[in-house]
Formats: sequence, structure tokens, C-alpha cells
Amino acid sequence: MYGSKKRFLAFILECFGFFVLKPLVFLAGKKSTKEFNILLIEPFQMGDVVALSVLLGPLRKKFPTAKIYILGKKGPVQIAKFLSEVEGVLHASFPWSVKNGETGSWLTWFSEMWALQKYGFTIGIDVRGDVRSHLSLLLAGCTQIISYKQYIYSDIFNHGLICDVEVKEGNYQHIFERHRFLLKGLGIPEKDLFPIQFPLFRYGEIQPDKKETPSPILLHIGASWEFKMWPFAHWAGIIRQLSSHYSIPILIVAGPGEEHLVEGIRKLLKPQEMPEVCFPNLEELIRLLQNCRLIIGCDSGPMCIANCLDIPRIALFGPGLPEVWKPYTKTSYFLQAIEGYDCYPCILKVCVRPESSCISQVKILDVFTTAKTILDGVPA
Repeated sequence: MYGSKKRFLAFILECFGFFVLKPLVFLAGKKSTKEFNILLIEPFQMGDVVALSVLLGPLRKKFPTAKIYILGKKGPVQIAKFLSEVEGVLHASFPWSVKNGETGSWLTWFSEMWALQKYGFTIGIDVRGDVRSHLSLLLAGCTQIISYKQYIYSDIFNHGLICDVEVKEGNYQHIFERHRFLLKGLGIPEKDLFPIQFPLFRYGEIQPDKKETPSPILLHIGASWEFKMWPFAHWAGIIRQLSSHYSIPILIVAGPGEEHLVEGIRKLLKPQEMPEVCFPNLEELIRLLQNCRLIIGCDSGPMCIANCLDIPRIALFGPGLPEVWKPYTKTSYFLQAIEGYDCYPCILKVCVRPESSCISQVKILDVFTTAKTILDGVPA
């Protein structure tokens, strides 16, 4: 939960939006357009952007002629280009979501949001209940802003000064269900929102690999935080276990800047034990996921894509919240070992037990046993 200082700052921002920005946008005038445009905002990571895919089907059914845009950070939002219901992908700077040496300017953010008014957005949707996103949608000229009354998984509440429709949270914890439930604010009955049908990630023009090659086991070794990453020795151990029991090819998948992770694993294996390594772009990643037998990985964006594609997967959780991000379908599992970790659930920026982080407690044997359950039940 957040302290009184953050709650107060959120209220100040909301008041600033109401008393300063709303009149400013009103005086600028609504940009005329004959199109019905919807703007979805997600200023954080790729997995967060992917989770917006649960909104697309119901929105298209409710507004058949609408053009749907997704706004996010330049890198993470690019995944939305492969969602067939999305008309356009827009990117901007969000000073509150910078990390790992990134920079962000509030003045740049203001000018970028203001420039979006040319699209004449009718509806703006924020799934987080974040007043900063509300200000962004307001500056972007959205006629109607829909969001949650409460900031996601927190005790920060909005006061209805910016949003036109504020939805009270339902009894849903998983990110997919929480996002879907927000659409009640558009008059869509709850019975039409659930259950969620998979796959969700409709990948437009990308087609599965037609080559007659064996479907591999993918090992996605990266994550957004080092303490979400499974140790090198554990990856080496699961590679040995899988190789000794199955003749299925194993492929290590890594992202830009993760070469050191690959080398960390390579040092622990004999040359003949080291699997093939791939550094795919987004299109290649989606194709790999479509063609794989199983993916094993940590709490990360590619695992969210696999979730939406309904690919069999094993998600390894450390400080993350599995009740929010765990694999959603019956073909998948998650593993976590937090017994004795009184620092969990973790909302810290640093790990207080780095010498024995909770992700390191996920056992190789448990991962192998779970993989065996999946592989022995999936036709070759």
C-alpha cells in the first residue's frame, strides 16, 4: 500500500488537471473529425501493453467502425503493431515510467500529448486508474475518459475530477479480468465480457513457421529486473535435465543487451550441452512462440505474449504477483517459492535478500517435473 504522501500528490495532480488543464483543453477547442477514435494508454512495459489485448474484442463488437489506437513508451508499445484490431501505435515520453538510465521530460510529455489532439479521440481508456494517465488522455483531447476509481492494486483513490466514467473495481485480481471488467463503464454487460476466450493475441499478418522443423522448447532467460531472473546455475540444470530425458530441441531466447545472460549459462555447460541461442525481433519472437512445444521463463513480456497466444508455458515467479500475472489458461503453470520471505509481496526497488532471492528458491526439479507433465501430454 502507498503512504499518505503519494495519495496527497495524486490528489494535487487531479486538482491541477481539473482547474488548469481542463480549461486549457476546452479553450483550445475539440478537433473536428468524422472518425470515431479510441485511445488506450499504457506507459509501462511490453507485458502491460500485451495485456491490453483483452479489451480489443469487446471494443470492436461494441464499436464496429471505431479506430483503436494504443499509446505507450517507444520500445514496449511496438508489440501492439501485431494486434490486428489496432489501427495505429503511438509513442511518447512518460517521465514517471523511466527506468534503467532512461530520461523523461515533463515538458516533452506535455507537448507530445497536446499534439495528439489532431486525432480527435472520442474515448480514452486507462486500465490503471492512474491520474497521470488521466492527465495524458485529457491533454490528448479525449472527449470521454474512462478508468478505475482506484489506482491499480493500491489504496489511492480518484475523486472524479478528470474522468467522465469511473468504474469501481470488481472481484477480479488477474490483470486480464481486471482490464476486461473496466469495459462495464462503456455499458457492456459483465456477462458479455466473461469468460475470456483464447487466444487473445491476434497477430495480423504474421503466420506460423511452415518449415518442417521440430517444435522446440523455448527458454526465455531475461526479465525486467535482475531479481526476477532465475539463476544461471538453475538454467544450466534444467537444460541438462530436459536434454537427458527428451530429444526435443531446446532454444534459448534472449533480448537486446542480454548477451551476458547467455554467457553466464554457457560458462556452466560443456560445449556440447549448450543449446542454440536466438535474439529475435518481435515478429520472430511471435513466430517462435507459435511454433514451440513449451516455453519456460520468468515474469516478463514474452511470457505475456505466450499467455495471449495460449502457448503451454511454465512461468517462474520471484517478487512478482502471480495472482495478477500468472498464466491464465489450463495449458500452463506457475512456480514460486516464497515461504519464509516476509518481504513478500515485494513492492521495493531493491532486493533486501539479494544473497538468497526468492526466485532462486524455485527448484530445478519442480520445473522439470512440471515440464514433464506438459510435454508428456502434448502430442509430438
